[in-house]
Amino acid sequence: TAIRTGATSGLATKTLANKEPGVGAIFGTGVQAQHQVEALVVAVGIKTFLVFSRSIESAQSFCNLIQKMFGIEATAGKLEQLKKANVICTATPSEKPLFDFEDISPGVHINAVGSYKPEMQEVGSGVVRNARVIVDSLEPCKAEAGDLIVPAKEGEWSLDMICGELGQAIQNKTVGRQRKSDVTLFKSVGNAIQDLALVNLIMEKVHSG
Repeated sequence: TAIRTGATSGLATKTLANKEPGVGAIFGTGVQAQHQVEALVVAVGIKTFLVFSRSIESAQSFCNLIQKMFGIEATAGKLEQLKKANVICTATPSEKPLFDFEDISPGVHINAVGSYKPEMQEVGSGVVRNARVIVDSLEPCKAEAGDLIVPAKEGEWSLDMICGELGQAIQNKTVGRQRKSDVTLFKSVGNAIQDLALVNLIMEKVHSG
């Protein structure tokens, strides 16, 4: 699941983000976060990361891991530095927003993959209201994605304002990014078809030796 989630975020970033590699920001220091970093390194060539965690110790430990695994720069981040990020990934079980619209820069792309229950929220409502939102699967996100459900309940934004699914954006059946200054948000709660595709790929590699 962690590999699939990372790969999906890499695809979303390649599809929705502005094309020049810049600074990545990662919230979380677990296995999911590791695969988010790997996805951004592979998909769009990001070579500098800001790491956000509940403790400076875990942030620094994760920075060391990133440097060792990928040979790239990583430093513990502070919220006032988040405007430097071109791509932000959230991979935490947070029930309260980690940041809001005033903390980010125009043109940023966000992959929100940690929250998977209606009461969980990693991304502030202000971000959602001002972003072009793409999801992995529409109906599960409407039922489970607190990042979207909470702002919808607050008013001023509706689940009907979701632009579409990632597959539609890839096929140009919906528009993700319209202009360079757009904030794009990819929300993922998981997709069984993607799990199946990954398992098939792994099995093919195993059988091919």
